[in-house]
Amino acid sequence: MMKKIFLFIFATTICCACNDDDVYSPLPEGYSYATNNSFLANGVMTGENMHFFGTSEVTDAEGNVYVDDKAHFEFEGNSEKLSIYMHQTRFAAAMPPIEMLIPELGYTGVEKNVEFTSSRVVPEANIAQSGYQPYERYMITNLEGSVNNLVCRVSFTCMGVFNVTYIGVLIVK
Repeated sequence: MMKKIFLFIFATTICCACNDDDVYSPLPEGYSYATNNSFLANGVMTGENMHFFGTSEVTDAEGNVYVDDKAHFEFEGNSEKLSIYMHQTRFAAAMPPIEMLIPELGYTGVEKNVEFTSSRVVPEANIAQSGYQPYERYMITNLEGSVNNLVCRVSFTCMGVFNVTYIGVLIVK
């Protein structure tokens, strides 16, 4: 009898372990989630780039929602400004992914936290690997963002019609 109970518990455990309701996107190759943030000190970027991996949700003017659960943002900066690279970013399912850059944003910070805003910024795009060039068609407005230790949040409007909300977690090689 005891053997049957253990067999039942074992089978139940195996079945539950095989449940893939919680499917997570794989991290970019060679990365893992960070357990601390050594890239910020006293509210200032240390000069090393921060990489975040998470979800970008885009709502267009008609209310259609596109979700990218493999959104990779990279922050490059110094003690005064930061730039955000949006790797292989897309604002709609049919849009081909592109490399975009939001250049040189001023920021404020305290300890392991930074905040930044911009009412309007011309992003740069690296189309066909020809180098980053200003791309006015993708004008970004109402940009707000923060890094709170391990978590990054960014929101903005692109082209006046795509409302983008991003949340990501710090990853390291």
